[in-house]
Amino acid sequence: MEQEYVIYIDNLRYEYHIKKGLEPKTNEDWYNFLEDKAETTEEEYSLSSSEHIRVYTILPSIGDGLLITEFDTDEVFGNVNPNGEEHNEEGVKYDNGKPMVGTLVEIFPNALMEVGKCIEYGTHKYPDVHNWEKLDGAMRRYQDALMRHLIKHNLGIREDDESHILHLSHMAWNALAILELYMKGVK
Repeated sequence: MEQEYVIYIDNLRYEYHIKKGLEPKTNEDWYNFLEDKAETTEEEYSLSSSEHIRVYTILPSIGDGLLITEFDTDEVFGNVNPNGEEHNEEGVKYDNGKPMVGTLVEIFPNALMEVGKCIEYGTHKYPDVHNWEKLDGAMRRYQDALMRHLIKHNLGIREDDESHILHLSHMAWNALAILELYMKGVK
């Protein structure tokens, strides 16, 4: 079984299919993978002169990519030390203080799949994928929905009657919606 990846080298987009379990593990491994896959001199130059690489895994359940890692190419080889960290024999990645968004897939794969089920269900109920952002009083409404799902979960009701998805999954989706609206300045 293969997993689809979309990789941006600076602003150039590449797509790869990698067998599950054979994915690169570190940023240096991702860079070496791209080096091995370069088929033309232009692709080799693009990689060698690149400054930033982003790797997304494609999640069919939501039809979108999820960022699993991003890095500056000069950090891969220890050329930069923005945080004053010391080099060691095992490798260096200067990411102190940076969001670990790429780690989400690794540490919460089951939870993310469950939230993906909520998104997939929502696209059938509300065909406009951005419908959730357009509601009047959205912040309050998602807070209310989160609490309704929490109460039902605490009452021992495992699944939502309508969607047949875990109430905990709906709670997580509502929490993400609330956070996203907050980050966008919606009150």
